[in-house]
Amino acid sequence: MNEQVNQLVMNADLATLPEAGLDPAAEQLQRKQRLAAALRIFGKFGFDEGVAGHITVRDPIDTDTFWVNPMGRSFKLMRISDLIRVSHEGDIVEGEGLLNGAAFTIHSHIHQARPEVTAAAHAHSIYGKTWSSLGRLLDPITQDACAFYDDLALLDDYTGVVVSMSEGERLAEALGDKKAIVLKNHGHLTVGESVDEALWWYVTFERSCQAQLMAEAAGMDEVAFRLQNTQNTPRLNNVIRVAGEHMAKMNPPEGRHLGFAAHHSFYTDVAEIAEVSVENGKIRVHKVTCVLDCGQAVNPDIVRSQIEGGVIYGLTATLYGGLNLERGAIKESNFHDYPMLRMNESPEIEVVIIDSGTKPTGVGEPGLPPIAPAVANAVYKATGQRLRSLPLQLV
Repeated sequence: MNEQVNQLVMNADLATLPEAGLDPAAEQLQRKQRLAAALRIFGKFGFDEGVAGHITVRDPIDTDTFWVNPMGRSFKLMRISDLIRVSHEGDIVEGEGLLNGAAFTIHSHIHQARPEVTAAAHAHSIYGKTWSSLGRLLDPITQDACAFYDDLALLDDYTGVVVSMSEGERLAEALGDKKAIVLKNHGHLTVGESVDEALWWYVTFERSCQAQLMAEAAGMDEVAFRLQNTQNTPRLNNVIRVAGEHMAKMNPPEGRHLGFAAHHSFYTDVAEIAEVSVENGKIRVHKVTCVLDCGQAVNPDIVRSQIEGGVIYGLTATLYGGLNLERGAIKESNFHDYPMLRMNESPEIEVVIIDSGTKPTGVGEPGLPPIAPAVANAVYKATGQRLRSLPLQLV
């Protein structure tokens, strides 16, 4: 348990955690108890959908087998005696009941591919399967959703009920080393080093899907959202307001989309609007409008030049800045294989300076941070894809 958790749980003690110091037989019983309890929690939350849904836990004695709920038994009524133990060959080696083919195909491949995974959970709960229909990762818009940032995979096509072994292998490969995966048009699945952990990640992912679906349904304007959340930083709030007024007057041609982002760095507040098109998988930035407050602008022309340079530099990282390792060394060596943004690709850049009369602040770097998120937000409007790593590449 790391130091941060110990600060949160002030009397945390590893010795009191479940399974600590248990002999294998006692640990097996405890895992089965928790599995039955987890399935009842699934039932309480309404995660049952006909015969769909399953949680598995690796057997601590015969680790090449796992316990799972039998098909057709209600989650709400699950007992320890109902559980069945299954081998990776699909044989029921203990217990009686029907084995769900999808449960075996999915979970057996996960347990084989991930030795550290003790449990895995999957069901067809309403918000998870609704979110999965969008074929997107969750955005880190709430504290709970942040737990899945960079720890969430996506299987971005649907080929039917997962009963073929090749589909199980593909799912396990897509999951990789992540703790959760979105299965397009299907739902979500979570894993953990205990039943409790897999269950918790499943439930909090379900609620995070619900929160994002509700937030998107509310339809708050991106500028209004930022204004609401920057009321304690008046100068940045004002920059966002002025940039929002400029954005409201823009009328981009058909096929082009506007993305907005704002940032505070080097004591300077900047908001940028990127006008972007996506054609044949290629992202093109046509215009960037930058509004900034850097205090008293001693030399406005230098301020504009610095901001323009920061935008161009940032667009190079946004669109081209990929580095690849080969035998422990960076493969790219010069501009022939590490391209910079060229003149014919450079957008029109408009710089709007708000002179607040305060002392001068930085202008060399602040134009760079907002450009990538502004472009990414425009790409999302154009394609529905959330891109979170650089360079931005559509899938």
